[in-house]
Amino acid sequence: MNTSVCTILGQRLTAPASILHLSRFSPSLFLCPLLCGCCLLWSGFTTAAETTRLRISADIAPIHSLVSLVVGDRMSVELIVPSNQSPHDFALKPSQVRSINQSDLIVFVSEGFTPSLSRYLKTLNRGSALLNLADTLTSETQDEQTADEHAADSHDHHPNDEHTWLDPRNAIVWLTHIADVVATLDESNRAEYQQNSTKAIAEIRATHLNLIDKLANVSDVPYIVYHDAYQHFAHSFNLADPLAIALSDARAPGAAKIKQIRTAAVTSKCVFAEVQHDDAMVDTVSSGLSVKRGTLDPLGSEISIGPGLYSALMQNLAQSFIDCLSE
Repeated sequence: MNTSVCTILGQRLTAPASILHLSRFSPSLFLCPLLCGCCLLWSGFTTAAETTRLRISADIAPIHSLVSLVVGDRMSVELIVPSNQSPHDFALKPSQVRSINQSDLIVFVSEGFTPSLSRYLKTLNRGSALLNLADTLTSETQDEQTADEHAADSHDHHPNDEHTWLDPRNAIVWLTHIADVVATLDESNRAEYQQNSTKAIAEIRATHLNLIDKLANVSDVPYIVYHDAYQHFAHSFNLADPLAIALSDARAPGAAKIKQIRTAAVTSKCVFAEVQHDDAMVDTVSSGLSVKRGTLDPLGSEISIGPGLYSALMQNLAQSFIDCLSE
């Protein structure tokens, strides 16, 4: 059998090569493969899990919501980046560093999505397990997914857009992985985590299909967004490709790009601002043009943090597109 090597707390272990690795950070931080017995190998951990309330940190509110759907009241889930702040320029505070240091598991979108968090995780020298959700997408094979869950296909089409949570098919893939990882930390409640995941998948799938129907009437309408964050959403809900003013990390565009966007705005139905960013560039693009204005909130800053946030976020985003793109 082909094998690959993983490391937990410095111990070298082997596991089937087909099993997914969760992090590309320093080997001493790796949580080893999912699904099979390459987890929970340090002595006494299972006993501790049964008596101690475990802590999980999630980088952004949508990921916090997905984790909360899986763990219910069994574990404490802490949010790292407030939902009214941009992860691209977010800076960790001492209180957030302390929370991360106390976490048994840290779940994050990708290695580079939140630079300050990524830099800190590279220096983290303790036994926290890391779940890099980007790795679960790049490692998925298409024949392991059902027809409506082509998260790997979606990811490959938009390699520069790391806002992968905006495709519910990715969330469906993640819920399964989150349940498997959490169960390795608390084996006695594995069945409950898997049941929670199955229920959440059904709810998100139903929301996804319902919103596709609602957005059908605006599927061909051209629009402009603040930054390159909505390719996954557009692809998942059959919308026209978004034209972005700024790059995916929200860096300001140059004068030539602004001129290009203003030209495109003449034939666009709507220019979307974004809750986590200043409106100045959107004002520049739309000034003097008869183009509608809308606002998108990819992190759900006005939604209560918790298990209900993810589905509410999808519904709010869909409604924002309908309101601005409809006649």
